[in-house]
Amino acid sequence: MILYVSNRSQYNIGANTHLAALKEIFGKDNVFRIDLRLTEKPCRKQNYIAFGKYKNILERVKRWLQGNTIYLSNYLIKQILQVIKQHDIKLVFTEESFIGGLAKKIKKKFPDVTYVCFYHDIAADLFRQWSKKGNIIGKIENSIGIRQEKINVKYSDINLVFHQTDAAKFYKYYGMYPQKIIPLTAFVPTIVEKNKITAENGEKTILFVGSAYYPNIIGIEWFYKNVLSRLNSNFKLYIVGKIGGKIGDSFSDKRVDVVGPVDSVEQYYLDADIVITPLFDGGGMKAKTMEAISYAKCIVGTTESLHGFWENLGEECGKTVFRSDKIDEWIDIINNLLSSKIYKYNESLNKVFLEKFSYYRLLSDFKELFSKINI
Repeated sequence: MILYVSNRSQYNIGANTHLAALKEIFGKDNVFRIDLRLTEKPCRKQNYIAFGKYKNILERVKRWLQGNTIYLSNYLIKQILQVIKQHDIKLVFTEESFIGGLAKKIKKKFPDVTYVCFYHDIAADLFRQWSKKGNIIGKIENSIGIRQEKINVKYSDINLVFHQTDAAKFYKYYGMYPQKIIPLTAFVPTIVEKNKITAENGEKTILFVGSAYYPNIIGIEWFYKNVLSRLNSNFKLYIVGKIGGKIGDSFSDKRVDVVGPVDSVEQYYLDADIVITPLFDGGGMKAKTMEAISYAKCIVGTTESLHGFWENLGEECGKTVFRSDKIDEWIDIINNLLSSKIYKYNESLNKVFLEKFSYYRLLSDFKELFSKINI
């Protein structure tokens, strides 16, 4: 049996595809999941434990004093060790690099257990960025997270990252490269509309999808302030996701529809002519870019939002996917698209997706990786 540890939500593409691949490779009944999400109620059932949120601020401070982030305490680590012993766990796979205390305890008590960590970003880099902007509580949490990641690197057997940029950051902070680069992938959409085209003079639909995540807020505000007012009038911008609660009524342009959270983003992607990803901060590979590629959409992004994608897109660069960090170039690119015929489904981009970024590519990479581990 293997142990899967994560605090990622059910909407996190990377974590969801990883977990699905592990279940497909090892068998659904052979994967025990530890759910570290603070939003979940405490729950114990077959092959699943959710610890829930710390009880109060004193419990949070206690975890800090133990050297842990808010997701784990020494007591919870002991419970995880019991799970490993009781279920004869041979492999631990985690999506979190800031739980190094757990990695250390596991490797000390069970040296034959293989510990695999997938770094969705490099905390040593990202948390330092966040510390410059956060309050005192955030600074404390980020500082502990950085120390925890350092411990994690020391005890993890296999370190995985999404792309070469994060591999370089990993080397910068830890003096070694991760064992493997495995790009972010997505499930193949069940519905696509291959024959829809918006004419040159037709009203175009621009889409931004995002959670209430700081880089998302900064990015869409940058777009609204610097780009939107200088675009041609034949478009409608839809802003979908929890980010809507953060920007509220501050976007007064009539061409903007702040939709807010939705049960499914599928129809919004199907209807979109252009997906924008104006991000300038963060780490890893961006889910919103991955989603747009999976739907074979025309994309306008930045260097940050296209990390891990741009270098693998080949002829799609400048054809269906556009990259710039400059305001004037964003305006020119989008205005050109607004006056052009746009395919809502780009066959050539879909071919790249299936080959390099689909779930099947991940499954192949994982099978190769785990075939070399004696489990």
